[in-house]
Amino acid sequence: MKYEAAYHRDDSKRRAFNTLSRLVFGLDFEPFYESGWWDDSFICHTLFEGNKAVSNVSVTKMRFMIRGREMETLQLGTVMTHPDYRGKGLARELMLRITKAYEGQASFRFLFANDSVTDFYPRYGFYERPRFLFSCPLVLSGNRAGKFRFLNLEKTEDRRILESCLSARIPVSDLFSLVTGESITLFHALYLFRDSLLFDEEENGILIVRQEGQTLHLYDAIYSRKISWTDYFEKLPFSGAGEALFHFTPATAGIQGGVWQIEAEEDDHFFVDAPPGLLPEKFSFPATGRT
Repeated sequence: MKYEAAYHRDDSKRRAFNTLSRLVFGLDFEPFYESGWWDDSFICHTLFEGNKAVSNVSVTKMRFMIRGREMETLQLGTVMTHPDYRGKGLARELMLRITKAYEGQASFRFLFANDSVTDFYPRYGFYERPRFLFSCPLVLSGNRAGKFRFLNLEKTEDRRILESCLSARIPVSDLFSLVTGESITLFHALYLFRDSLLFDEEENGILIVRQEGQTLHLYDAIYSRKISWTDYFEKLPFSGAGEALFHFTPATAGIQGGVWQIEAEEDDHFFVDAPPGLLPEKFSFPATGRT
């Protein structure tokens, strides 16, 4: 069995990885590669049997702003093994390789896992952390509606707008926010939020947003300036929503009636190996930063 890493520009190996990903997760990374948005920050570590990818753990290098300090981190994801090769210790071998290869390169590592593997990651120094969402009451008057439109990623112009906004963005808060990670945000835009990219033509920024009933779900705010959320809400082109739910950590100063609540999502667990006290007690991991 052969170990390979950082091979995404090799067509045959990437296609073998995609075959495994489609089998295990129903997810094809080829559109991500063809978009040009798969960069060197997302690294596959894979065991091959001949030309067949049989086990993988991917590593994404990301920088976060945490309590006003920038920190290098590593996210582990796309952890998968072909059904015919499970129970042979392949994921364990990859975890050991990755632990050794990246030793000393990050302040901490983290990952998301389902129920079936919650006893696996503590063997490698990880522990589970609760996840939170921030919500606040919302009044949408529409009296000062700004100039917005939804991007269409089928259009080259709109893809360029998304890329430009991401390159110019600043952290959404000093408490916990992505500093780098454009490639993964672009992945989410391509696969999960294609219909939710609200372009602010006056501010040249993007809000990733969906309204479900009376709740406005905010997934990311890609702006080159700090946002005063109370003022910002007044110009949004929505109606009928009474609550804003943040799927990232906003700057909460000035937000009236805001509360943190535990995110209770079944079969989805957040693991970290951060030293005690490094992370805030309550924060929301950005939805567009997950792998």
